[in-house]
Amino acid sequence: ELNNHALAYTVIALAESEASPIVSRLPFMQARGKIKGKPTVYVCEGGRCKLPVTEVDDLKQLLAAQ
Repeated sequence: ELNNHALAYTVIALAESEASPIVSRLPFMQARGKIKGKPTVYVCEGGRCKLPVTEVDDLKQLLAAQ
């Protein structure tokens, strides 16, 4: 779903686990993880994150509001 949107000035970081090298390089990723073992998306702006989503329809709504 992320690829279906023009997300200028956006960082998309994928971390498979807390041991992923990207987590150590991006400290804000340390407090973010999967919810109930599902892939989880965190949308953050200006240092604040919206509630995480695990469903594609919820992600679509979140991105449409951007």
